[in-house]
Order: sequence, then structure tokens, then C-alpha cells
Amino acid sequence: VLAHTEAERQVLERLGIPAERVSVVLHGVDPQEGGDGQRFRERHAIPAAAPLILFLGRKTREKGVLRLLGAFRRIRDAVPEVRLVLAGPSAGAIPRSAEVGVLDLSDLSEAQKQDALAACALLCVPSEGESFGLVYHEAWFYGKAVVALDLPALRESVAANGGGLLVSEDPASLEEALLSLLRDPQRARAMGERGRGVALRHSWASAIESYRLAYRQTCGDHR
Repeated sequence: VLAHTEAERQVLERLGIPAERVSVVLHGVDPQEGGDGQRFRERHAIPAAAPLILFLGRKTREKGVLRLLGAFRRIRDAVPEVRLVLAGPSAGAIPRSAEVGVLDLSDLSEAQKQDALAACALLCVPSEGESFGLVYHEAWFYGKAVVALDLPALRESVAANGGGLLVSEDPASLEEALLSLLRDPQRARAMGERGRGVALRHSWASAIESYRLAYRQTCGDHR
């Protein structure tokens, strides 16, 4: 059985799978750095000086869209020029009315998603469950800091490598983390660069080799 993180491996073992039958392999991530942030801002009339918080994912309670919206309302009072972009499929989303400073987009094309990642100041997807967290790695390729809930799988990537901030379920915790990065862009950039190093380790060449190693070990065990 293959897992992508130690946290996932531990879950599998708690489900009764013997430890010797679980291998942790790398998750390959497509390197992308070709987005055009200015093009995204011009397309959606977002001022060049406005810091942009980006949410990418399904707009559902589980993905944390309501948690982020609640924090954004308070952040907007402190940083009036800030913008929030919610991008992703709306199927199953929670109905809500339009809000000042919020740009609600449907699922983006790949090119549009890359432009959004290039345009943002930071990525925030406070999802309640992640087994790996691909979207955070996608943001790291652009050197963007990330903010997420404190989940076991993300402690191995976000927290351990300093690519962003993990927060508790307390609404104030998310608000404080976002505000701290908006007010200190240099710190946010430094976190994003550390995250880039994490993302680069998940090249497809490295992922393929980790799968090969797991396969050879399994064959050796059953020879």
C-alpha cells in the first residue's frame, strides 16, 4: 500500500494494515512558473497595489471557504485595499451574497489558475482535511507563502519547512496569520522561497524513483 506522507501511513496502520506493507512515496508535482500576475489583475480590474489573498478549491464548508470569508471581513477593516479571490468549482457550494473586496470565480482554466497564483500575495485554503496538499505546492512554485489549518500531513510540509503558517480552528488564529503576512511582505516572500525548495523536491523524476524503490523492496520481500 502506498502513502504520500508519514501522516497518511500512520492512518493506514491504525486501520490495520501492517507497517511493513506500507511504503511512503513522493507525490509528483508539475512545476509551473509561467503565470502572468499582471494579466490576471487587468482581466479582473484588481489594482496593482492591492494585496491579493487567493483561495483555490471547491467552495464548500469542508474546504474552509466560510472560515476564510469570516476572517476576510475582519481583515478588510484593518487593510481596506486587500482583495480575496475565490476560484474553483461551485458545485455543492454554500450560497452567499456578493461582498465588497471578494472576487468569486468559477473553475479556472489551467492558464488562468497560473495567472492567479502569480498575482496573489499568498494562498489560503483552510481545508479541514488534506492527505498531501497539492495546491500548497503549486503556490510554492511561484514563491508564495501559504496559510492552512494545522493538519498532520501539512506539519510535514508547511510547518517543517517554514513555507507558510498553520493555524488552529479558532477564527482569530486564521485572521492573525493572514494579517501578519499581509503586513510583512518580506516575511511572506521568505516563506514562499522556502516553500519553493519543498516543491522542487517533488519533481516527477524523484517521484518515479521513489515508486521504483517501493516496487523493488516489495519484490524483494516476496521473492
